[in-house]
Amino acid sequence: MDFSLTEEQQMLKRAARELMEKEIIPAAAEQERRGPMNKEEVRRTLKKLVPLGFLCGPLAEEHGGQGLNWLNWGILLEELGRGWAAMANTAIIQFNFAHQIAHLGTAEQKKKYLQPSLQADAIVSHSYSEPSSGSNLAR
Repeated sequence: MDFSLTEEQQMLKRAARELMEKEIIPAAAEQERRGPMNKEEVRRTLKKLVPLGFLCGPLAEEHGGQGLNWLNWGILLEELGRGWAAMANTAIIQFNFAHQIAHLGTAEQKKKYLQPSLQADAIVSHSYSEPSSGSNLAR
């Protein structure tokens, strides 16, 4: 079995790595010295990630995503995690929220929340409440 990346995936990885080296890693080092980010700092950093698909990659184009396959999105997240693990987690949260709204939300929720979360105009969070069970959502 061949596990090498395709030429397209190698280009994606190079573009992501270049963004990490120029924009994200220097910002991460500075931010770690300063302490917790405020909402505007988070938004500004997430906006740098939007063009390559860090926030919307595998989401279908009809929902505002780029329709990347999951492996390509994993390549992006691996590079982001290499540069700033906490920001990779934040990007995953943004995507998970958008993914759930795209697939489970009402038309009104999609209209109100989907694009702002995918474009980092809104910083999102989500949680699960599970009465009488642990963290296993499949129960």
